[in-house]
Amino acid sequence: MKLALSHGRAGFGLSVFLLATCAPQTGAQSPTPSSPSESDVDTMRRTQALRREARFAPGEVIVKTKRPTLGPGPADKLDLVEVAETSGGETVYRLRAAERPTLSKGEVLQETLKAIDELRKDPNVEYAEPNYIAWPSGAPSDREFAGQWSLLPNGTEGATAPGGIGVTKAWEVTKGSTSIVVAVIDTGLVGGHPDLTGGTNVLPGYDMIADPKTAKDGDGRDKDPSDPGDGTAADDCLAGDPATPDTWHGSHVAGIIGAGATDNVEGIAGINWAVKVLPIRVLGWCGGKTTDIADAVRWAAGLPVPKAPRNRNPARVINLSLDIAVPCSKTPSLRRAIADAVAKGALVVAAAGNYARDASEDSPASCESEGLLTVAASERRGHLALGYSNFGMTVEILAPGGDLARDDDRNGVRDGILSLVQGGYRLSEGTSMAAPHVSGVAALLLARNPNATSVQLRERITRTALPRSAEQCPRPCGAGLLDAGAALRQ
Repeated sequence: MKLALSHGRAGFGLSVFLLATCAPQTGAQSPTPSSPSESDVDTMRRTQALRREARFAPGEVIVKTKRPTLGPGPADKLDLVEVAETSGGETVYRLRAAERPTLSKGEVLQETLKAIDELRKDPNVEYAEPNYIAWPSGAPSDREFAGQWSLLPNGTEGATAPGGIGVTKAWEVTKGSTSIVVAVIDTGLVGGHPDLTGGTNVLPGYDMIADPKTAKDGDGRDKDPSDPGDGTAADDCLAGDPATPDTWHGSHVAGIIGAGATDNVEGIAGINWAVKVLPIRVLGWCGGKTTDIADAVRWAAGLPVPKAPRNRNPARVINLSLDIAVPCSKTPSLRRAIADAVAKGALVVAAAGNYARDASEDSPASCESEGLLTVAASERRGHLALGYSNFGMTVEILAPGGDLARDDDRNGVRDGILSLVQGGYRLSEGTSMAAPHVSGVAALLLARNPNATSVQLRERITRTALPRSAEQCPRPCGAGLLDAGAALRQ
């Protein structure tokens, strides 16, 4: 087996010895590549810092009216062109002014904000908002299982890790069920991966990216959620942005939950050995739009979306490892979509964000709901990952997100989270990695009790968490560290 050695936000591939406690020990050891360099980690963190400020699609506005208009409406007065209808009943408009070649991108952004201000003055407008841009927030026989410290029992002796969540203990109760669907709303899935080829854990998903340029696959929405990559050149998205490599973010997230085959000697172990992962693609070149994400959330839950086929495999758990750098109050279209999915019976799991600030400043992290869990990231010691993880009172739970700046077990490999990428496996860090740990454990709980509601799942996961001290969580990080073993046994 060859491991990916590609640089970037997520680090390098990893090969390690199999633990003595694993089930059938087969397969040869692969050479262990070096860990990501300090410059790699620094570049990734600087890129994250540039995305702390809200961004939106130039010239696009989302409008929800209170009732049908008679005669000229607000769009006619502002010279807007209708682009699309959303699953939430909003209309997406484009400013004609955005098409003027004499206007710079910055001037178009200002014109967009002016139009929204005017729309909000109209008594028939319920809300108007920019189309904000979201970003990725990245004892089986599998060869790389020994490098998956986050799945080990919590402890400091033997085959344990102080930041482990005890998935191996949960497997003594259940390894999952093929009747449980977990939607991963992200960059899609890579093709031809050895841990995915021939597997049965992935359902046919959907590409919800409407803009062909963002999609990078030559068309708009379609039935192919394959990930062609989301890398950018310098200044592609905004002036001053650095070049970014392909993240293969959705595959990394899906692999943690269990998209790949587990106990197959190859690669890594997922939290679920049996599960159905539903990939829905919303993030591409220069991120993803609110409108695509809101439609994806509804589609994942089995709700209708204009011009899209009905999802015949509604998800019980929806994973959102993505971030919009504004509070949920400023993204009413996304807030409504999440509420609709929760009302349909789905548990929505959201990454807290990677800006080392209060999660109340970000969406969907701050979209409070009884059926939504916001997840902050911990490192191998079980401490809040202060280098990047958001925190605060809107966070419900802490889960392993890794920290590529640390090597606390001193094994020469940085303490990231290992999962799937194009061509192999890679270490990543982020609340994007923490969220699928929670989604994966929620799927195990549903395998044990398929009738559990999203509110019951949320309560069980938070109630059984391992408490954290003020040293471990100097900023609010929810109920404590996710404990899969305790959640499944109680």
